[in-house]
Amino acid sequence: MPTLLGILLACALAAILWLRRHMLYTEPNHIAITYHEIPLPEEHSELDGVVICHLTDLHICEEERNQAAVSQAVRSVKADLYAFTGDLIGGTQGIEHFLSWLDAMGASVRPAVLVLGNAEHKKDVDTQKLLDALHSRG
Repeated sequence: MPTLLGILLACALAAILWLRRHMLYTEPNHIAITYHEIPLPEEHSELDGVVICHLTDLHICEEERNQAAVSQAVRSVKADLYAFTGDLIGGTQGIEHFLSWLDAMGASVRPAVLVLGNAEHKKDVDTQKLLDALHSRG
């Protein structure tokens, strides 16, 4: 008869395997484009029709997770402003890969505003290097 410890270990292993599969296969391939219309007061009618593309949690890293699919999705949206809101990189090598992706996207993601997330502030990430590189790109 299995012991309680054996059952708990089996459950923990199953959870770890499920989480790994989710992180590697499900999450990177689930790219959602949703549209929300926000009613504005009449005194701001000049903003009527402005489109903002919100990009978050890209986690771009050295492995080719989903950059092609993200690029295709972003290019399909014709926005007036692109808002990047954190967790743009995955790991310490993510800076170079994110910058390469950003350069390849070119005018497709401009004009843009960018806010760093916790992934960009981890102790092994050179946040200043990322900020300098972004600043040099305008």
